[in-house]
Amino acid sequence: MKLEGKVRSAAYVGTLVLFLVMFAVLLFVFTRRVDGVSMRPTLEAGDMVVLQFGNISDVKKGDIIVFNDPILGGCEDFTIIHRVVGVASDGGLITQGDNRLTNPVADEPSGGPYVHQQCLGGKVPPEVQGRDGLLRCEEDHGGRGEVCQGEGAEQ
Repeated sequence: MKLEGKVRSAAYVGTLVLFLVMFAVLLFVFTRRVDGVSMRPTLEAGDMVVLQFGNISDVKKGDIIVFNDPILGGCEDFTIIHRVVGVASDGGLITQGDNRLTNPVADEPSGGPYVHQQCLGGKVPPEVQGRDGLLRCEEDHGGRGEVCQGEGAEQ
């Protein structure tokens, strides 16, 4: 009986460890953390975005995408989260941050290089793009505790 109990306990611990490892891998693969201010006010530094993987043909103007900075002949190892503002004649994506103070013009100059499939990391699903109707809470340092804005927030 004692051996059977130890085996059962080891199986529970093994299952828990496997679950935690899978969760960590999925969190790393399917999410990205926003750094910087180029997407304000839609996305703030520290926000986490969920990625939807797919083909570049599924991306349209207005979508927020995660991509590696395109360079001639490939992609830099530098991840960017910006909105698609146009589609080039060759099918590449033209992007720009929502913050027009830090991003007054599109990221890709006329003629490219544009974002193509090889540089596309994923698309942020519309329901998590920080649009109206989503609940966003933050600590209010004016003494009121946590302040929430959006659908379902108590005023």
